[in-house]
Amino acid sequence: MTPDELISGQLDGTLDEAGLIAFDAWLAADRVNQVRWCQTVLDHQHLRQRGAMATHATTPSRRHLRLHRTRSSWIPWASAAAALLVIALGWWATRPPLDDAPVLAGAEATEVLRADGDRVVRVLTGETLRPGDRLTIGAGRALLHYRDGTRITVAAGSTATVLAATTGKRLRLDQGDLTAEVRPQPSNRPLVVSTTSAEVVVVGTTLNVASTADETRVGVATGTVRVERGADTIAVPAGSFAVAAKDAALLVRRDAAPIGEVHRVGAGQRYATPSDLPKLNPGDVVELHPGTHRGGWKLLEGGTALRPLVIRGIGSERPVLDASGQVLDGVGATARAVLQLHGTNVVVEHLTIMGGRNGRNAAGIRCVDAQAITIRDCRIHDCDQGIDATADRVLIEDNDIGPVGTPQHDGYCHLLHLGGGAATVRGNLLHDAPHGQALMSANHSLVVEANRISGCADGEMSFLDIGRERSIALSGNVLVGQPRRAGANRIRTIELHGTHGGDLRLSHNTIVAAEGAIILLNERSPMRITANGNILVGSPQIAQSGKDLNGTGNLVAFDADISPGFGMPLVAGKALFIDPAHGDYRLRSDAPYVSNAGTTFPDVQPKRTAQPGSDPRPHGNDPGAFTR
Repeated sequence: MTPDELISGQLDGTLDEAGLIAFDAWLAADRVNQVRWCQTVLDHQHLRQRGAMATHATTPSRRHLRLHRTRSSWIPWASAAAALLVIALGWWATRPPLDDAPVLAGAEATEVLRADGDRVVRVLTGETLRPGDRLTIGAGRALLHYRDGTRITVAAGSTATVLAATTGKRLRLDQGDLTAEVRPQPSNRPLVVSTTSAEVVVVGTTLNVASTADETRVGVATGTVRVERGADTIAVPAGSFAVAAKDAALLVRRDAAPIGEVHRVGAGQRYATPSDLPKLNPGDVVELHPGTHRGGWKLLEGGTALRPLVIRGIGSERPVLDASGQVLDGVGATARAVLQLHGTNVVVEHLTIMGGRNGRNAAGIRCVDAQAITIRDCRIHDCDQGIDATADRVLIEDNDIGPVGTPQHDGYCHLLHLGGGAATVRGNLLHDAPHGQALMSANHSLVVEANRISGCADGEMSFLDIGRERSIALSGNVLVGQPRRAGANRIRTIELHGTHGGDLRLSHNTIVAAEGAIILLNERSPMRITANGNILVGSPQIAQSGKDLNGTGNLVAFDADISPGFGMPLVAGKALFIDPAHGDYRLRSDAPYVSNAGTTFPDVQPKRTAQPGSDPRPHGNDPGAFTR
C-alpha cells in the first residue's frame, strides 16, 4: 500500500491487521513520516470542525466561512494546532511499538485487572495488555504472546504487572515463577523482567525466573541473560543459574551445582558425624556418605525458598541415620526423633532412617513449627512413628515408610502424623503399622495422590477436626486393608472427625476392605464428599450415613449399600483384579466396566514400587487407580 492509502485507511478506520502493521512500520521509519501524519491529522480535524460549523450556519454564513476567515479566529486555532503537533510528535516518538505490547493469550484460573479512571475492569483473553495491568494467577497459568513470537508463561501462585516501556518489553514479577521463550531482541530494546531484588535483561533466550520478597533465581536454558542489581551486573550463560538475594552477593552456578557450601560427612570426610558440622547457611548442602551415621540430630537451621538447605545421602545405597540406643525424649537440646527439623525450606532426601524409639512417640523425622519441608526418597522403619510433622507446606514423596509402631502406645503410632497448613503426600509406599494408621491428618489443606497403603491395624486414614473447614483430595491411591486384630478399630478405612465441614474429593482410588464389617467412609463430620471413578470393594458398607455424599462412575460390590446421592454405581463381580495376592490391583481384562468409568482422571498414579500393577495411566478411563 502507498503512504496515501495507509494514511487514508488509518483515518477511516478501515485498515486490517496487515495494514495496521504496515502503517506502524511506515510511521516508525522516518520522522518526516511522523510530521506528515500529524499534519494530516490536524488538517482532518480542522476540516471536520469547519464542516460541523457550516452545518448549523445560514447560506451567507457558510459563504463567509469559506471566503472570509479573519486573522483573530485563526491565531488561537494555529496555536492549538502547534501544541497538538508537538504533543503528537512526542507521543509517536516515545510510544511502545506494537511488538512490545503482550496479548493475554491464555488465562487459566487467572484474574487480570486494569485501572480505568476510577474503575477497575477485568481484561479478557485475547486483549492486548497495557502498562499497569496486573495478573494474579491462582491454580492455573497465564500465557502472554508478543507479535515477534516471544512467549511468556506465568506460573500458578504468581503475581505480575505489565510495565510501561520506551526501550523494549517490560514486566514486573512481584512473586512466583515465569518461563520465557524470547525471540532475538534489538540490543537497545531488550525484554526486562523486574523483581524486588534484581532486573533480568534478555535479548533472546529460553529462561525461567523465580521471585520472592527477598531473592530472585534465574535459570538459563539457551543464550545468555544479564542480571542487574544496582551497579552490580552478572552474565548468566546457558546451562547455568543465578541468584540475587538481598543478603548476599550476586552469584552464578552451573545447573545442578549447589548454591552454598558442600559439607561432607562420614568416614574419611571432613566431618565425621553430623554433630561436627558448623552452622549451616541457606543454600548449603550436607552430604552423608555411605555407612551408618549417629541419629538424634536436632537441626535448627534452614534455608530460603530459592536457596533451600539440603540434607542428602550419597551413593546408590541410602546412607543410614540410626538413633538406636539413644535417648530421644525431646527434653532441652535432645531431639524426639532420629532427625528433627525446626527451620524453613529444608530438603531431606535419599536416606535410611531408623531406630527412633522412646516407647511412645519418637519419630523417624519430626518437624516442629517448620515450613516448606520436602522429604523425598527416604526409607523409614523401626521407629515409634514414621514422620510426625506440625508444619506448613510439607511435601512427602517417593518414600518407603514402615514398619513403625510400639505396643506401649497402641493405636497412636502412625506412619504419617501430620498437622498444620498445607501438605502433599505423593508416590509413597506406606505399609505395616501394627499399632496405628497410615495417615492421621489435622491439615487445613491436604493432597494425597499416587500412594500404595497396606497393612494398617487401626484403619488407613483419619482426618481430624481443626476448628475450621478443610480441603482434602485423594487421587490415584491404592488402599488395601487387612483383617483387624482383636481390640483394634474394626470399622474404618477413611474416617472423618469433628463438627466443622469442608470438602473431601476422592478420584480414581482403589480401596479394598479386608472384611465386610469395615465402613469404607466412616464420616462423623458434615464434610461434603465427592467420589468419582473409584473402586470401593471388600465391604458392602460404603458410608456410615451417606449424607452429603455424591459421585459417579464408582465400582462397588454387588451387595453394596448405596446412599441416594451416590449416583448409579458400577457393580463389580468377584474376579476383579489381576493378582491381588501379590499386590497387582489392576483390573482384569474381562472385568466389568473396563474403560467405562466416565470421569476425570488423576494426573499422577502410584509409582516407584517393586509391586506389579504400578504402571502409570497413559490414557483410558478404567475405574480405580490403574489403567488396564
